[in-house]
Amino acid sequence: MKKILILDFDGTIIDSNFVKRETIIKYINNKFDKNILNNVDSFSIDKYSRYELVSIAKNNLISNKEKNKIDDLVNKNVLKSQLDPDLYNLFKFCSKNKIKIFVVSN
Repeated sequence: MKKILILDFDGTIIDSNFVKRETIIKYINNKFDKNILNNVDSFSIDKYSRYELVSIAKNNLISNKEKNKIDDLVNKNVLKSQLDPDLYNLFKFCSKNKIKIFVVSN
């Protein structure tokens, strides 16, 4: 029997969901001098896209140019993220037990 482990990159190898959310919150705070959490409940913030959150803060739709700028900022911060500290132990365990590891992402 073959054993495999499939890991999703976002939220597993790095906590990119947290990084993305914090990047948008800081972006809105710096750009519009607003705390988006005053407009959106912190428990439901993940229901909104980054563009919707910026549109709420701006009180207007955002352009494609703004979307690209936001995406670049988010991607830059995700690239700076740290790997999960337990990833190495997982790798050692899988290697020892002949479990193949695959990483997938969007």
